[in-house]
Amino acid sequence: MRIQKIVSLNIYINKRMEAQKNTKKYWIICFTWTLILVALIIFKREFFWVALPGTFTYFAKAMDLF
Repeated sequence: MRIQKIVSLNIYINKRMEAQKNTKKYWIICFTWTLILVALIIFKREFFWVALPGTFTYFAKAMDLF
């Protein structure tokens, strides 16, 4: 019984590791949007919300949440 749980956990971990994507591109885009967000906060405070969707969307993609 215990060995079966260990084996099934090992299979789950291996599948998860194989399914992981390369998220480097999404991290670069996320940091770019973050820089845009900071620039908007500094120079045009009333428009900072324009960069929020890009920042949070690519953060979630970089974290592989969806």
